[in-house]
Amino acid sequence: MKDIRYAGQHAYHLEGTDMYLLEFTNDGKALPSGKHYHQNLHAIVKVKDGKITYFREYWDPYYALSKWDLIRKVKK
Repeated sequence: MKDIRYAGQHAYHLEGTDMYLLEFTNDGKALPSGKHYHQNLHAIVKVKDGKITYFREYWDPYYALSKWDLIRKVKK
């Protein structure tokens, strides 16, 4: 990836817990294909005593692999 930009960061505290839901996007240029890359991401984060104790990120690996020219659709 080249020229990566993160935007649209939103954080939501999950009431009654020490967990947060994060939403954000990243944009850039996929290497070596040179294709524009845009991905919406979500993460679940647990914070205890000011430190991250749990982090799980969700994204679309098929989209990423296709932009990096590592996977292609099969024609039927």
